[in-house]
Amino acid sequence: QVTYQANGDGGPVGNDFAVTLVPDTFLADIAVNVDAPLVVEPNESFTVTYTLENLGPNPCQGGRFDVFLPSNAAFNGSSPAGTLDSGSLWIDFPPISNGGSTTVTLDLTAPGSQGSVYLSPYVDVPSGDPDTGNNSVSSVTAVIPGGVPVLEVFSVDAVNDELTLGIHGIQDVRYWLESSTDLETWNFIQEFYGGESPIQSVQPMDEPKEFFRFRILPYQFFIPVN
Repeated sequence: QVTYQANGDGGPVGNDFAVTLVPDTFLADIAVNVDAPLVVEPNESFTVTYTLENLGPNPCQGGRFDVFLPSNAAFNGSSPAGTLDSGSLWIDFPPISNGGSTTVTLDLTAPGSQGSVYLSPYVDVPSGDPDTGNNSVSSVTAVIPGGVPVLEVFSVDAVNDELTLGIHGIQDVRYWLESSTDLETWNFIQEFYGGESPIQSVQPMDEPKEFFRFRILPYQFFIPVN
């Protein structure tokens, strides 16, 4: 706050200014988290739930949740209800106290063939947000008949003691290739993103008994440091 008073000190001439630092009573840091299924069957109905958490320092007076709906999935509704406009859904959410949270749920139906459903909403807080880096979160749900990746390449090179494994990855879906000798403890080998090209990996056969698997991961998952 800045205050001004003409000749405020009683002297014959001069002006007086005063600057006072006041706390910001508007800013509230809203962070968005998502709970989405990794895999669904074709034509299966599923829900994606977003948790909007107020990290403070002040109460949030409400805002708007905005998401562009994927063209390959049917939208069945949301909670709270929103407004559709040219493929975009926006939902007004209520005030959130410091440390409090609210949820937004989307009801969808997967496409009838193999693919992926991508969502990336954004939350806008008109009163101001000191950290907009956590106002958006993306997710990908793989659509697979049978619900699991199918191994499409399996060949053994007995001369070089090597094994080639491969699957046809789905666009935007993240995979880990892992190995185990006891089916209990799994070790990370390599990460892949699905796309147009088949995913293949050549592994040495250096264990008396070893198992391999391709595992689907959440869209935002940290790669371990080896």
